[in-house]
Amino acid sequence: MPKKQTKINEADLALLEVCRQSIEEKQGVDLIVLSPGAASSVADHFVIATAESEPQLRALASNVERSVREKLAKRPLSRPSDSLSGWVLIDFGNVLVHLMTQEARSKYNLEGLWGETPEEPLKRLSKRNQ
Repeated sequence: MPKKQTKINEADLALLEVCRQSIEEKQGVDLIVLSPGAASSVADHFVIATAESEPQLRALASNVERSVREKLAKRPLSRPSDSLSGWVLIDFGNVLVHLMTQEARSKYNLEGLWGETPEEPLKRLSKRNQ
């Protein structure tokens, strides 16, 4: 049975698109969004992307935060965490952005934690999915 598509509201869709663009600008890889729906009380969408180094991780986080502030006049609810752990979390409320080194992404396996939840590449998100 195919997985049910999660509806995405306009504000979240705009935020996801800005995040996608800003991550791609700094060559982040393996970019996906998880939309766990009712399975998560934390956020509606998780953006996950991989950085190939600590400096790139910092650049990705800075670019995401700056782009969202400039294009959507939105600031994160908390400051991005330190990149020394290999994992930076940016909390935009309904959308949590997880930027990780390959080592951290393999270790924590966020995709696996959500098991059967819908997974959709950000590049495929569009207004058609609503």
